[in-house]
Amino acid sequence: MTYLMTQMLLCLLLAFLLGVLFGWWLGRRGLKERIQELEDRGERRHDECRSELESCRKERDRCGEDRKALEKQLATCQAELEACREQVRMAVDAGRASGGGGSQPMGLADLGPTETSPVETGPVETSPVESSPVETKEMSVAETAAAVAAAVDPKAKDDLKKIEGIGPKIESLLNAKGVKTWVQLAAAEIAFLRSVLDEAGPRFRMHDPGSWPRQAELAAADKWDELETLQDQLKGGREA
Repeated sequence: MTYLMTQMLLCLLLAFLLGVLFGWWLGRRGLKERIQELEDRGERRHDECRSELESCRKERDRCGEDRKALEKQLATCQAELEACREQVRMAVDAGRASGGGGSQPMGLADLGPTETSPVETGPVETSPVESSPVETKEMSVAETAAAVAAAVDPKAKDDLKKIEGIGPKIESLLNAKGVKTWVQLAAAEIAFLRSVLDEAGPRFRMHDPGSWPRQAELAAADKWDELETLQDQLKGGREA
């Protein structure tokens, strides 16, 4: 009886040991498969990251080339802009010299007849256009606007609202009279600017254009620091 029990216990112990060994073997095999799967996944992810890195490097190089090309275009545009500004200054200077006779700078009011000019309106009494102050003033505005607009690029247009005392409404009034750039505004006579405001109605007559040409001259010359200093001394375009 004791012998049989001992044999049974030995068989059970052997079966238990075999089960443990088989389970360990299965677990180790599953662990190896899991490790291999993780390694494969890591390698695939590594390859994907490397591919993305190469794409990013290529994109960086392409962006660098585009930046260099844009910098060259910017330098070319700046050179062309400076050349255009120089041509505009030369055209305005030539217009002043031809219109002012060398004694005074040519302004917008000097480009056409005015009602206050005794030389032009006095002798020619037979002209109905020159004998009427209202009609003479309207012709002066139209002629001066056309003459100044012809001195520069007709498509050019600056932000006149940067001038202290000029808002969107006054800017539109000046644009309608042909004054669209700082150069044109700098060449304008105070009398002409006042006539534009007077024609627009009572709400615009309260504005003082006395400092506008000087401000426009600084803006056209890119002297923004001096313009800011000047504008600090102004209030609504007037000297404070």
